[in-house]
Amino acid sequence: MVIDLAKNKQEFEELARKFIKRDGVEKVLAWLDTTDFYTAPASTKYHLAVEGGLCQHSLNVYHRMVALCNFHFNKEEADDNIYNGANIDVDGAFNMENIAVVALFHDICKANCYVKDFKNVKVDGKWVQEEYWRWDEQFVYGHGSKSVYMLQQFMRLYIDEAQAIRFHMGGREDALSEMYERQAAMVFDKSPFAVLLHLADLMSSYLLEKEEEDI
Repeated sequence: MVIDLAKNKQEFEELARKFIKRDGVEKVLAWLDTTDFYTAPASTKYHLAVEGGLCQHSLNVYHRMVALCNFHFNKEEADDNIYNGANIDVDGAFNMENIAVVALFHDICKANCYVKDFKNVKVDGKWVQEEYWRWDEQFVYGHGSKSVYMLQQFMRLYIDEAQAIRFHMGGREDALSEMYERQAAMVFDKSPFAVLLHLADLMSSYLLEKEEEDI
């Protein structure tokens, strides 16, 4: 699968600037420009393990979350606005800015963590070198918690946003612990917003992006 890096970067930045109006968003975008966020893969081998996969995944999560919000909160209009997000404003609880913040930035913790390397594999009985992506994280701080920490260096996060990003992996969080599971369950019980980000991430990783890899 080949991803249009320039097109995805343009869409990502346009969505961020269109919907996120709070102080600091330009600082986040400027920082991302200094990283490999727009060229890095989304994983080493599990989903979108290709150049540009991380930005593509973030866009996929954004579009899935908008669709889920429209379906859940605007069922009678879901068919018409499933992607434009124009009518999402749930009794002031959250709106398009909140959605854009968590969906677009939930995985910035993965920036500068992947490197290209080579491994020996046997092909037709002969050893050859094959290129692959290797995880090489320098700043270790968990997964969702690291994205929250990094974002808060540049802009304010509301509590629901921080919780949604922190627990967006649900039961797939690295270093999963009983305490994490209890905390995630408590957050999901009280925050539909966090549930929707988690579902959007699951749908993108296990449904949409698996289909894209088969193309």
